[in-house]
Amino acid sequence: MNKKVEKLKERIVEISHLASISGLLSWDQEVMMPRKAIDARAASAAHLAGIIHKKFIGIDSDGVLTDLKKQLDKGKLNDKERAIVAETWKEFEREIKLPESFVRELAEITSKAQSVWAEAREKNNFLLFLPYLSEIVKLKRKEAKLVGYKNHPYDALIDVYEPGMTTDEVAKILNDLKDFLVPFIKKISLSKQKINSKILEGNFPIEKQIKFNKFIAEKIGFDFETGRIDESVHPFTMGLHPYDTRLTTRYKKNNIFYSIGSTVHEAGHVLYEQGLPIEYFGTPLAQSISLWLHDSQSRF
Repeated sequence: MNKKVEKLKERIVEISHLASISGLLSWDQEVMMPRKAIDARAASAAHLAGIIHKKFIGIDSDGVLTDLKKQLDKGKLNDKERAIVAETWKEFEREIKLPESFVRELAEITSKAQSVWAEAREKNNFLLFLPYLSEIVKLKRKEAKLVGYKNHPYDALIDVYEPGMTTDEVAKILNDLKDFLVPFIKKISLSKQKINSKILEGNFPIEKQIKFNKFIAEKIGFDFETGRIDESVHPFTMGLHPYDTRLTTRYKKNNIFYSIGSTVHEAGHVLYEQGLPIEYFGTPLAQSISLWLHDSQSRF
């Protein structure tokens, strides 16, 4: 591999290790953190986000990335080198537009908001969460302006999850679904045939559900030597490394399907993460291409 690419790789791998630590803080917050630690955790998350941001915008301090971008434009890099440089340059261009103070502020408010959202859900009180949601929307609008866009503010935000996708393209897809779903749902609601969901209810001890969900996850390929299953308010998957993946699900004593659906879906996400090439950890070659691909694999 090109010596300058190797140097770049060393730098972004270091940043990825820091990002994994940040991810572990988030996982702990949703799974194990005591309630009164909210503000302290938010401060830690903000501090670490600032360090990661500063590290990232510093990777070109000696012009290594800029030089590699010139080599990329001249076609002097091989396929893997091109992928690493192109994706790193794209992210670098975005990061240098964001002030460190903004990055820290966004990290702190989203960390606090997660815990408040869980409390609001538990109490069925949206007003608890509303101030945090309003602040996040305001900050994301600011981010869109800082990054820049041509037609729609959301274009600057959606690109992080769906590279190259635009708000107009998403609207076409969703409006097409809406045209079908709205009358379809109305037809179902007006139907005289009703489903009796009570037949699925029963008494399913949580301890046995936990064992059963682990059994299912293992059967579809989940590797418990590189991953674990825990419980959280909302199911999620955390890929810290192909050898360190975390899945969460949730349980209801009277409904076994409440956990099974989440476990199978999240296990699909984990299979994607556990299948990433370890030798390229930290580089774009060992990261998901986009959210739609990640979710298509999990749903498959």
